[in-house]
Amino acid sequence: MFDVRKLVATCCLAGAAAAATPAAANFHFAHINRVMSGQPEGDVQYVEIVMDTTGQQVVANSKLAAFDSTGTFSHVITTVGGNVASGNDRPWIMASEGFAAASGITPDFTFSTAGGNGLIPQDGMVCWGKPVTQTNPEHYVDCVSYGDYTGPDNSHTSSPHPLNPFGRGLVRTGHFHDSAQDFSCEAPAMPRNNAPQTGNIAAQIPCACGDGGIDDGEDCDGGDDQACPGECTIACACAVTVLCGDANDDGEIKATDALAVLRAAVGGEGDCPPVRCDVDGNGSILASDSLRVLRAAVGVEVELTCPVA
Repeated sequence: MFDVRKLVATCCLAGAAAAATPAAANFHFAHINRVMSGQPEGDVQYVEIVMDTTGQQVVANSKLAAFDSTGTFSHVITTVGGNVASGNDRPWIMASEGFAAASGITPDFTFSTAGGNGLIPQDGMVCWGKPVTQTNPEHYVDCVSYGDYTGPDNSHTSSPHPLNPFGRGLVRTGHFHDSAQDFSCEAPAMPRNNAPQTGNIAAQIPCACGDGGIDDGEDCDGGDDQACPGECTIACACAVTVLCGDANDDGEIKATDALAVLRAAVGGEGDCPPVRCDVDGNGSILASDSLRVLRAAVGVEVELTCPVA
């Protein structure tokens, strides 16, 4: 016997499926293509998305989210405020407020990095999509992990790229659902917006930094590098230790340093930078600074607080 209720239910399900399919496909076919998580100097972060086919432009209300080095959700960096122009292999970009000045192009969407809101600079994961549960990486369209990320695998990435995108960019070169294989260091970075226009951002940290070996131009290659144990900076240079009051940089505070500070105070010749000679940190090198250095030289307990370089 013909069952009208079954026919109506079948039609409703088919209609619902047909209605749901475009909605599910109008932003999903895309991937993270470029990432920069910051610069030692300047507010420069970005995530470039590339649409794999046409019809993937409905990106309004999608989220860019940061996960820490253990894979734990940290925060939503930004919620996208509009859609973009469609196109096969067409890019669009979300970027920090300092991006435009650094790259020479205007980002499609801008976010603030104030208060640690941006990407996690050195060891973490960034994900983009319209998650049902924003703490679950599986609910995003794509994720990229980098640096010393030790979080669990997910369907987007099974191992982090060993280099973090701080001071240089990462660009996609493969599609293996593995950040270590899918990305390469990019210097200079060449991010693109939806126009599309291509920017250019010079690397502040070489791509070789962090690759496990000391290359030309590097003092060291990691925080525990034997070249300067525990003092290797993120730029693969040994940290410079400045002794406040040591005017001639010989590693000791002596009466001759007090004399050098006094000469600087009265406008005499000699190299006596504030990081060594402005020992009270007031912004000027004065005769009183010389007296403080002399007291320190003869063993009198005195506080020396030079400005940071």
